[in-house]
Amino acid sequence: MEAVMLDVTVEVHVPRKPEEVFEFVAERFFDNHHRWDPAVSMVKDSPGPVALGTRGRETRRFLGRQVAKVQVTKLDRPGRFALRNLDGPFELDRGYSFEPAPGGTLIRFRFRMRPRPLPLRLLFPLLSPAIARQVRANIGRFPSLLGAEPKPAPE
Repeated sequence: MEAVMLDVTVEVHVPRKPEEVFEFVAERFFDNHHRWDPAVSMVKDSPGPVALGTRGRETRRFLGRQVAKVQVTKLDRPGRFALRNLDGPFELDRGYSFEPAPGGTLIRFRFRMRPRPLPLRLLFPLLSPAIARQVRANIGRFPSLLGAEPKPAPE
C-alpha cells in the first residue's frame, strides 16, 4: 500500500535582511524552533554550530509524544536550509529558502510528510488537512517573530 504524502509550501515576507532571517531560522534552529512551532521541542546532539550534517532530536506532541532523530541536509548561507527526520513515525523533510524581497526577505518553506506505520497511513488522509493548517499557522508566525525593531518609547 502506497503511503499518502502531505506536501505543503508556505511563503511569508519578513522585514529583515536574508542574513538576519537565516541566522534566526537556520543557525539558531534548535534554540528557536519552538517559537514558531510550540508543539515541537528540539535538542541539538552534534557539537559546535549548526552545519551540514548536524544532528538533533525533535519531540513532537501529535497523537501522543513522538521522538525522532533529525539531520541538517542543506545549509547554504544565507539562501537555503533543510533537514530530514532519520527515524520516527513520519518521513519528514523540511526546507527553507530565504530570498531578498522589497523591504526584507521572502521565506519559502516546504514541508513533506509521509507516515511510516500502517495505522498512521490509514489515518493520514483524515489528519492531513489539520497538519497542513498547523504548518501554515507555524510559518505564519515568522513575520511577528522577525518583525521590525521595536521603536523606543516616547519620552
